[in-house]
Parts: sequence; structure tokens; C-alpha cells
Amino acid sequence: MTNKRTWSALAGAALLLAACDFTDNVLIPSLTGKSPTGGDRSVIPASAPEPKPQPIVLSAPPQLGQNSFQPAGVTAGQPTGTDVGTRVEQLRGDLGRLQTSIGSDNGVLQTLRQQTITNANTYQGLIAEIQARLQVGTTPGNPNLVSAWASAQETLDQISDGVGQMNSLSNSVADSSSLAAFILESVSATYGLSGAIDEDHRQLSILEDEVNRTVVLIDRLLNELTEDISRQTNYIGRERSNL
Repeated sequence: MTNKRTWSALAGAALLLAACDFTDNVLIPSLTGKSPTGGDRSVIPASAPEPKPQPIVLSAPPQLGQNSFQPAGVTAGQPTGTDVGTRVEQLRGDLGRLQTSIGSDNGVLQTLRQQTITNANTYQGLIAEIQARLQVGTTPGNPNLVSAWASAQETLDQISDGVGQMNSLSNSVADSSSLAAFILESVSATYGLSGAIDEDHRQLSILEDEVNRTVVLIDRLLNELTEDISRQTNYIGRERSNL
């Protein structure tokens, strides 16, 4: 009877020790985050999400001027037979050639503007295509994406070439402005020549008005051309930075 009690006591002690060991090694670590060996339990960090390609910030296309600068022409005059009348005819011819040059420059400007608008629209479409491909998860190395990007760069270069042509045109218009000022000065000086008749002065007055209007037209052309160049230059700079 005594032996049975002893074995029962030993069995109970063994069960108690096992329960304590389970509590120390399993239950407590699961609650505290400690490893059974006493060290901190290692936690595998979650992998960082794959970065998405940054979208291209699309600028608004350059707003170019819309005015046309076609000279009104030169009023014809009849020869008067005087030296002053001959000088008026010469100045009238100078103004006519100047206006022809301005008309040609105006035509070049309108053509360059249209080319710029066409190229800008093409560029905007290419950038929109690139954006759409990136938004659906296309990788930056996608051949179609690279091709669209190269086309966008080429189109931007064409816009830049147009700016260079506008700069050359601006120099031509500036020369015309200097010539117009010279013609106007010559007209004023002609009033002081002797031997003029009333018809000479009448024709000279008409010519002076037309020279003044041409000077104003050239100034407007030059100012608007300068603004076009500035807007396009800023636009190209922003887009090259975005690309």
C-alpha cells in the first residue's frame, strides 16, 4: 500500500514538471514573442513593393500668336516732273520692296507656327501613349515604350528646330525695322528739299502715313515673334526636364 502511494506521488510530480516545462517553453514565448532559448524571435520583414515608374508631368503646349502681318500696300502716284517728285518715287519703291519683304516674313511665320502646332500635338499624343502604358504596369524597358519615348524626343527636337528658324526670322524682321526707320527719316528730310510743288507734298504726306503704318506693323510682328520664341523655349525646357 505504501509503494502504491509512492508511485502515485512520483507520477504526479512528473506530470507537474511536464506542465511547467510546456508553460515555460511554448505558452509563454507565444504570448511574449520570446524564443524558448531566451533570445528574441527572428521576424522576416515583408518585402518592399516594387517601385512604380514615375509619371511624366505633361505641360500645356505653347500658346502662339494668331495675328497675321500682311502690309496694306503702297499707294501709287503720278510723276510730277520735279526733283522732289522723283525722290518721292524712289522712296515709294523702297517702301514697296520693304513691304514685300515683310509679307514674305509673315508667310514664313505662319508656316512655322503651323508646324509648331502640329509637332506639339504629335508630342502630346506620344506622351499620352507613354503615360497610358506606364499606368497599366508596363515596364520602362518595354520596346514599344522605348520607341514612343524616342519619337517624343525627336518631335521635341523638331519644335526646337522651329525655334531656331524663328530666331533667324526675328533677325530678318529686325533688319526690316531698321530699314523702315531709315525710310521714314528720308521722307521727313524730303520735306525740306526745294523745288517741290503741292502735288509733291501731297504724295509725300500719303507716303509718310504708309511708312508709319508699316513701322507699327513691323513692331507688332517683331514683338509677337519674340513672344512666340520665348513661349516655345520655355516649353521645350520643361519637356526636356520631364523626359
